[in-house]
Formats: sequence, C-alpha cells, structure tokens
Amino acid sequence: MGENFQDNQVIPVFPTAYFPSLEYLAKAFEKKAFAIEINETFQKQSIRNRCVILGPNGLQSLTVPVKKPQGSKTITGEIVVDYSTDWVKNHLESLQTAYGNYPYFDHYFPDFEKLLKKDHEKLIGLNETILNFLNEHLVLNYQNSFTEFFNLNITDDFRPYPFIDKSLKLTVAEETWGISKNKNLSALHFLFAFGPLTRVLLVKELNSK
Repeated sequence: MGENFQDNQVIPVFPTAYFPSLEYLAKAFEKKAFAIEINETFQKQSIRNRCVILGPNGLQSLTVPVKKPQGSKTITGEIVVDYSTDWVKNHLESLQTAYGNYPYFDHYFPDFEKLLKKDHEKLIGLNETILNFLNEHLVLNYQNSFTEFFNLNITDDFRPYPFIDKSLKLTVAEETWGISKNKNLSALHFLFAFGPLTRVLLVKELNSK
C-alpha cells in the first residue's frame, strides 16, 4: 500500500481523499489496483481534504486545514496538515452529533478517534491511513500505490471525477430520518449506519451502472 508506481498510465489514477465517498470506494473496489495522484498541483475545496456527512441540519462538510509550503504551486504530496486549530476535536464532535445514535457508531468510532488523534505530517499520510482502514474493515482487497510523476495522458483517469456533486440535495425522508444511501456521502455515514453491510451497498452501486 502506498508505494510509488512508475508507469502510472496503465492503471487507473484516483485523487487522494479524506474519508472518501461510497462511490469512490465502489470504483476502487471495481478497479482492484490503482494509483493515488500526489504530483498534481493541489486542488482546494475538493475531496482531497474534505468529506460530506449527514448532520442534524442536513449536509455538512468536514474540511482538514492544510498548509502549502510552496504556495499555490504546492503539489498534493507536499501538502502539510495544519494543526494550529483544533479541527480534530471539531470533526470528532461533529461525528458524535451526527451519528451517535446510529447502530454501528460505538463499534467504529473509537478506531476513527484514534486514527484522527494521531499526528499526520502530510495530508497524503492521513488519507492513506484512512484508505487502508476502509480497505481492511470492508474487505475490499484493492491495492493502491502513489504516482511517481504527473501525467496528463491517463487512460482511466478519476482525478477530475465529481465524487462530491456540488448540487447534491437530500430528499425530505433523508433529512427527516437521518439515513441516506446517497453515494456522495462519506463512507463514514454508511459504516455507522450499516456496518459490514456497507460492502453490499458498494456492490449494488457497481451493479446500478
């Protein structure tokens, strides 16, 4: 996991993601082997440091603050996690508020709490730890690597894919009951709601194509 992959034209390339969505994991599960792009210029306001959960008042974004050592030209692999604010506490409290009453919350939350409270110097390190956790607990058996260089000519390119639809809206029932199967929501939502059955939802997402 996470080793550099030199010929990143012949396998799918995904963006790095903070607690990725159900759709992201479904595509990773389908591809089985893929590379994480770390040599692109970092794109702000994207899944690279943001996820969407279903909070008590509807959709809620959780964003990891970052530092760019080389300013606007900083590549994703050099993005540093900014701990000058207590965003970890805020994210954990948001998860407790949103999902504290969900059936699998007590099962998974301690692991996520431990994961987030461990300092990660770089964003790709944090995201890789998350991806490995999801891979292990959902038994997805995918293998991922890091790109060795930036390549525009990728045959199977998911870097620009809209894993978070900006026009995403929930139905009245979803907002009322707090349970949604919307593929744009973070995998956290599905783990807390459905536990191991999240893997079944991934397969259904693939079969719905």
